Amino acid sequence: VQEVLQVNDADPWKIKTLEKLLEKRFVAIRSGNGVGKTALLSWAIIWFLITRPMCKIPCTATSKTQLDVTLWAELFRWIQVSEYLKKRLSWTHEQIQVVGYEPAWFAVARTAVNSNGVVTEALQGFHAPHLLFVVDEASGVPDKAIDALESATTEENSFGILTSNPTRRSGTFFNAFNKDRKVWYNVHVKPEDSSRMSEEFKNRMIRKYGGKETNGYRIRVEGEFPSADATGLLSYEE
Repeated sequence: VQEVLQVNDADPWKIKTLEKLLEKRFVAIRSGNGVGKTALLSWAIIWFLITRPMCKIPCTATSKTQLDVTLWAELFRWIQVSEYLKKRLSWTHEQIQVVGYEPAWFAVARTAVNSNGVVTEALQGFHAPHLLFVVDEASGVPDKAIDALESATTEENSFGILTSNPTRRSGTFFNAFNKDRKVWYNVHVKPEDSSRMSEEFKNRMIRKYGGKETNGYRIRVEGEFPSADATGLLSYEE
């Protein structure tokens, strides 16, 4: 990240998270909005592509829009930073491939829910010498779409990253911070940990949701799961 992407002002939580990904292999990140989770995912994906021969990186999210407009667009932006990366990586709307090894060495975008509203098995069927599973806005992704993660955590060649606003008290993402904490290294990015979250945003969330004690504020600003008496799911768009 520092030498190829020339990022020298990353928040300390991002540096530590990348180090823990290498050490622990499976990392779950919860936070409010706008702390730079998508940039972190992009850095990790590019790093893995460049340093793990013949790797495959299946990526999924709550929707095709989330993948296309957010994660894949961010990946394109960071690839353009480096002349080396522009020559080494071929970017398309669905895959990022290592030039010369396109069929076997790539990152791929797979939606968790297709255009007909059917939940897919987005992370299933990948085999490679090195695997990195990436799930963006994981709290809203149906468990069926990421069931492959359960077996992946037992394989030495596999890594995984979950990132999300913590919108619900159930599912794979919630479990990563609770009963599965021994498997997933937990990262909780608080507002004071990020140089990107403005006071204006915090105040706007207070007005929108009606105070700091509301679940909306807890989720969008503090990166906390909803209170125990909350029901339903706060959507990513809400």
